[in-house]
Amino acid sequence: MSPYAAFVKILSRRLLAEGLNTTQRKISHLESGDTEPSLDDLRLLCEFYGVSADYLLGLPKGLAYPER
Repeated sequence: MSPYAAFVKILSRRLLAEGLNTTQRKISHLESGDTEPSLDDLRLLCEFYGVSADYLLGLPKGLAYPER
C-alpha cells in the first residue's frame, strides 16, 4: 500500500469513528471482520452513509420479503 493510500485509509477511519462517536479501533475491527456490527452500529452506519441496511449487507436489489 502506498503511503498516500495508507494516509487516506487512516483519515477515513478517523472521520468514520468521529461520525459514529466510537473509536478507530472499533472501526478497524469492523472492517477486518473481527467484530460483527450491532444493530445500533448498523443503524448508525446507514445514517452516516445515507444508505439502507440492505445495501450495507449486500442484499440484492428488489429482494422480495415474505408477507406477515
